[in-house]
Amino acid sequence: MSSTPSTESTELSTTSFTIQNIDESLRPKGVACGSCPLALWQLNGKNLRCYCRVLFDFVWETTNPGKIVICDGPTLAAMAANK
Repeated sequence: MSSTPSTESTELSTTSFTIQNIDESLRPKGVACGSCPLALWQLNGKNLRCYCRVLFDFVWETTNPGKIVICDGPTLAAMAANK
C-alpha cells in the first residue's frame, strides 16, 4: 500500500523566508526541499540554491536542480521539535 505524493501543487507550502520572498519564477518545483524546514535556501543574483542540514551538502541549485521528491527530513524536524 504505497502512494506517491503529489508534486503538482502550484502553491508551495514553506516556512522558508527566502522561498516566500523571491519571484515565483525562481521557486523550485516538485522537490521535497522546497517545503522542508531543514533546508537552507540562499539566493545570489538569480542563482537559488539549497543546503540540506541532514545530508550536509547542497542538494538543489538553479543551474543543477536536484531530483529529491520525497524525503524523511520534514519528519525528522517535526520529531525533534516535539521532544
